[in-house]
Amino acid sequence: MSEYDVIVIGAGPGGYVCAIRAAQLGLKTAIVDKQWLGGVCLNVGCIPSKALLKNAEVAHTLRERGKEFGFSLENLTLDYGAAVKRSRQISDRLVKGVGFLMKKNSIDVHMGSARVAARDTVVVTDAEGKTSELKGSNIVIATGASVAVPPGWQIDGEKVVTYLEAILQEKLPRSAVVIGAGAIGVAAPARHFDNASPASQASPAPTPIGIVTGHTSIEIGSEAGRSSPKRLVGRASALL
Repeated sequence: MSEYDVIVIGAGPGGYVCAIRAAQLGLKTAIVDKQWLGGVCLNVGCIPSKALLKNAEVAHTLRERGKEFGFSLENLTLDYGAAVKRSRQISDRLVKGVGFLMKKNSIDVHMGSARVAARDTVVVTDAEGKTSELKGSNIVIATGASVAVPPGWQIDGEKVVTYLEAILQEKLPRSAVVIGAGAIGVAAPARHFDNASPASQASPAPTPIGIVTGHTSIEIGSEAGRSSPKRLVGRASALL
């Protein structure tokens, strides 16, 4: 049995930053995640989305603003598969960076599903089914969110996909509807449109949507407007 001052469940941006800070304050720290260091954000969320958006931005510039920059191209072709491979390389590099930070700050990493068995006990089950018990004076839950599938819908990985399948697919669909206008969903219309794929976006929130990256905040209306996606506000449901 391993004993810690702090056990953090979830190794996304909230969890691993929390673990680093706890370690910097002199606390013996462990972090647990069932799938990835860096969580959804670094692996299949915000980071690869931004990498693909950069490709979309370059494609848009080449196709629509060439004369403005003083060049012209004929028979321009876009290789979306190459863009996805580039996004994976960027994600992999950043995930390795998180692993380095864990070692640098002497944080123990436990890969597996975590279960809080008592107020000071976390049981971790790894991919092979082996369990280990961790004791902690403090337990931080930073497990993030999960996909909300509309009633009556089945995720088949082809026509109906989650952000996971969408971010990894190397071929864009001819058309798409994006349900949800969070950090991942809001990037999809520009990614699809600037790579010549029409898309629609539906959001249950009737409030203005913004893309926030570092020091920049852009209203989705102006950013996605250049690519002319349709924005639908309401609740999505399956038509059976």
